[in-house]
Amino acid sequence: MKEPEEQNANASGGGEPILIGEVPDGAEAFLAADIALDTDRPVIFIARDDKRLARAAALLRFRLPEAELLRFPAWDCLPYDRVSPKADLVATRLATLARLLRKPKVGARRIVVTSINAFMQRVPPPDFIRKLSLSLRPGQKIGFEAVQARLVDLGFERVSTVTEPGEFAPRGGILDFFPAGRSTPVRLDFFGDEIESVKSFDPLTQRSDEAIKGVVLGPVHEFVLSEDSVERFRTEYRDTFGRVKGEDPLYESVSAGRLHAGLDQWLPLFHEQMALLPDYLAGAELVFEPEVGAAKDARLETINDFYQARKSVFEAEKKDHSYKPIAPDRLYA
Repeated sequence: MKEPEEQNANASGGGEPILIGEVPDGAEAFLAADIALDTDRPVIFIARDDKRLARAAALLRFRLPEAELLRFPAWDCLPYDRVSPKADLVATRLATLARLLRKPKVGARRIVVTSINAFMQRVPPPDFIRKLSLSLRPGQKIGFEAVQARLVDLGFERVSTVTEPGEFAPRGGILDFFPAGRSTPVRLDFFGDEIESVKSFDPLTQRSDEAIKGVVLGPVHEFVLSEDSVERFRTEYRDTFGRVKGEDPLYESVSAGRLHAGLDQWLPLFHEQMALLPDYLAGAELVFEPEVGAAKDARLETINDFYQARKSVFEAEKKDHSYKPIAPDRLYA
């Protein structure tokens, strides 16, 4: 990934960077708004941390209320952690990637606000999102069981009552689920194989709210445990770490089609190739906050420290159940 210049806003639409100095602290978002108004290209604003990402998003919303403003946060877990990022955060990331594959509203400027940590992290390729997306709308004939099967394939978890993103619950001819990118879950009411109505509902009271035109289904995680992706993971895992001889909980869980704590840390093993956020926005103007370069260097140092720590333990133990870290350049750029 190209190194941004420190202490400058760096806008790049495929040509030479434009370096703008002496931008007052906090005014970078307004500069990004001016760039968005002056171009037909989408804009990606890269903040140096999550706190400044949130502030930039608020300022951009104030400055350009009519713009399509999308957030793309970084994972909230440490590199090479044994836990996965939170479900609602992953839902926001996936919803943004899915939205970027669709055309913006007519006349609306598209701005993505992210952090350098998220910008550096590799993501699934656009085809992964595109092939798994499914639109559902009133009057559509698709079948109750077919939608349930699709939810399972996308990684949704079956529960008795839907309250969190990534959950679904069938009840008679009603199917509740909580897709990525929505603040409230969705209720499908079927009449035979036809979707009779699509409504949002309150996860606390479970009461249906307003009718909506439709909803787009997508994956719950940045990978799926389909037969093909599981086989790809198994092959890549053996190629990377060698033949599995004894007990390996991670390898065994994925082989059985089950989630494993921290599985996201091996995300590249599920995909033939990985992408970066700009791959979803061809020709975007990139606007970097001051000191992003230093923040990137610090992040890379942290990633390498965690990698070396995991690697040294694995090489010392040489056991199948040991944590096997993938090389940093497979997940970060």
